[in-house]
Amino acid sequence: MSTLKLQPYSPGLNETMEQKVKNLSNAYVDVMEQLTFLFGSLDSKNVKRITTELTKISSDRGETTFDGPLITMRDKHVVPKIRLQMGYDPVSQRFTFKLRDTGGNETLTLSDLGQILLSGKPLFEMYDNQAIPVLRLKMGYDAGEDYIVFEMYDESGKKGVYLDADGTEVLDGKFLLTYLGNTLLEAYKDTNGGKIVIYDINGNTNVRIGSEGTGGANVGGVIVLFNDSATKPRVALGINAATDSGAIEALDTNGTIRAYMSGEQSGGEAGFVVYDSSGNAKSYIFETTGYINNEKIATENFVTGKGYATESFVTSQGYITGTTGFSGSKVIGAETYTWTNGVLVSVV
Repeated sequence: MSTLKLQPYSPGLNETMEQKVKNLSNAYVDVMEQLTFLFGSLDSKNVKRITTELTKISSDRGETTFDGPLITMRDKHVVPKIRLQMGYDPVSQRFTFKLRDTGGNETLTLSDLGQILLSGKPLFEMYDNQAIPVLRLKMGYDAGEDYIVFEMYDESGKKGVYLDADGTEVLDGKFLLTYLGNTLLEAYKDTNGGKIVIYDINGNTNVRIGSEGTGGANVGGVIVLFNDSATKPRVALGINAATDSGAIEALDTNGTIRAYMSGEQSGGEAGFVVYDSSGNAKSYIFETTGYINNEKIATENFVTGKGYATESFVTSQGYITGTTGFSGSKVIGAETYTWTNGVLVSVV
């Protein structure tokens, strides 16, 4: 660094007033040139260290104090308030960063442990980097709403996830739950309303819960169970639109409905229907009647009313003869009847 050459001005006793003013002006110009040189040389190449006990920089807007490793900034109130303090705090003996409001109350504190503390009514907003930045995240105290908010927005500025005034979490979009890259659950809005799809640990479709649309065979809610694939529905639970009743369908390995149970059939009775592999109804059970392989089931009342249960009818048909005092078994059709002393004890 070059050596400054200051020439102190010492006015002569015999100088005229004009000469004194001239000499004083020249001395002022010389001092300003020297100061310009001095401050222009205060860079990292020429100045390596400044040692001072306490340095204050004041302006009409406030005052900044450098006290060793602690920087303190005060405002210009009648009674100045500390607004910013950062560096080594001799009180806590830790490095810290503190912001204060106009009342001197701490609003943001950052410790050397990486802990951030927000006080008062802080509001945090984050924007993206589009040509016209869009708000993507807002959380904290919203003075306009007068409550704590948490809001996330999509790239168009539409609010997607937020907490309302009651603290209820609202999701206006799709919710995904994943594990190791596989989706385990998704909840979203489709054409008919809300839908939830559940997957196994490997991401295979297991359950679908949703709402049926208008105009179809089913209405209201529906639950479908799958065999690890969206192409393999095996059980469906829904509401029959025609009868306004609950219904369950069981499908075979080919996706054909093989069993159907309803809380109310078209005739007003609850019932159960079994189909063959081609989808043709083969057996039925209703409240007052039933068929197996499209043949009517004979009830006790039917058999008795027709006289089929009388001893004379059974004997006349040759189904059971000479049973008085008989002990043993006889095969009738595909069943084995067993008697003890003329009393029928089993049919297998």
